[in-house]
Amino acid sequence: TLQGYDRVIVDAECTHDGSIKHLAKFAQWGWDSFERRFLEPKRLASLKELQLSLLRTGFSCLREGGTLIYSTCSFARAQNEDIVSALLRDEAAAALEPIDSLSGTPCREGSLEHTLRFDPRTSQTSALFVARIRKRRREATAEAQVLEMGASAGEAQTNLDTATRAVTLHVSNQHGHALRPTQWT
Repeated sequence: TLQGYDRVIVDAECTHDGSIKHLAKFAQWGWDSFERRFLEPKRLASLKELQLSLLRTGFSCLREGGTLIYSTCSFARAQNEDIVSALLRDEAAAALEPIDSLSGTPCREGSLEHTLRFDPRTSQTSALFVARIRKRRREATAEAQVLEMGASAGEAQTNLDTATRAVTLHVSNQHGHALRPTQWT
């Protein structure tokens, strides 16, 4: 059975405020059209909801150990780092990773570690935000949470056992049956 995808790309809909090609169109159409189409408050709020929904859906399609790339052509932190931060806050299995294949390219780090930003000044391109997110394995997720709590080795094992039981109960409550830990891998 399919356990999810190894790689997912979410090139999310955005305001296109960093796309020189898109902005050039508004020089002809009029800047009031840009404000009406992209900067209207209701549009921005629904856009953020859409972006987070796309990111969550993409992440849910990953197998454990799989990688997701999230990108937009916006300069806006609200459409980039804020969306990624929301996923990281809500999904314990989500972890940002460095994008080694882009090391040495003319770009700068975003405000979240391991995220990258391309822009006209740094890279002589339109704007591009990129984040690489790994879906950690359940065991690694539970261990990371225990370590973040600052537990000693003995406490860590007890907390890990408790976390494992909690996940089993959660799965049992949602699906009406309990999964054995061997079924998680």
